[in-house]
Amino acid sequence: MPRRTLVTGSSALIVVVLVGLALAPGPVAILTTGPGERIFCRPVDVGEPFALVFQHSMYGGEVREEFKVQDDQLLRTGMTTENAAAAEYYAYDGRIVPDGTGFRVVVAPLPLDELPIVLDRVGQHRLRFADTEVALTEAGDAPLRAVLGVGSMPMIARVLKLNC
Repeated sequence: MPRRTLVTGSSALIVVVLVGLALAPGPVAILTTGPGERIFCRPVDVGEPFALVFQHSMYGGEVREEFKVQDDQLLRTGMTTENAAAAEYYAYDGRIVPDGTGFRVVVAPLPLDELPIVLDRVGQHRLRFADTEVALTEAGDAPLRAVLGVGSMPMIARVLKLNC
């Protein structure tokens, strides 16, 4: 095979592979309030932990529901509360373990296509990632039904840090 043909063929293969990788979808955590109405979107890596954090409306204290993305779904991996009463509210079988920051509710991993949330000023909902926390409500906001889920965006958009 002539060297020029080999180089041209190899170059074409490299371009095809690079374009394929650039266009391959990567997961994003999205919060919507209706069809096509995204109020939050952030790229996440498969297995990267993040949490939905809110104030318990009856017992007070912070509640953290921990998630990661797995197979285009949310996977709830754990739940921690700041006080025992809130933990008992969620631990229908009574399995609660005190830890250094409150009380861990022993839960089995739960795959979810989406998680409906009512965002309000009482709950002070936010999403917490390793490097940042994002408030989902403002002090004067009226209650709003939202849905947390998983979407996707091309890897090139993630690398270029484009909005999703």
